[in-house]
Amino acid sequence: MKLRLIMLLVIGPLFALAGYLMFDKVGAQRALLAQAHANSVTVAEGAIAGSLVHELQKERGYSAGFISSAGGNFPQELGEQRRATDENVAFF
Repeated sequence: MKLRLIMLLVIGPLFALAGYLMFDKVGAQRALLAQAHANSVTVAEGAIAGSLVHELQKERGYSAGFISSAGGNFPQELGEQRRATDENVAFF
């Protein structure tokens, strides 16, 4: 047998194995990247939802104070808070 053929028969399978292992590793890294992206989207959505809940709770407090005082307390603050709440609702 020629030396080139022997070298091809020995080195060829090693290159094939290295290629397969690299392809497998790249697939695993892509899966990790997709999971990291999904996690970052979930965290961002949680922050937006938390901000909305905070604004709604502030509006609820101003409304309760306004109603219990028969319109004497928080008339201006309630209007400003409703606008702030509407801005946060626009994100959804």
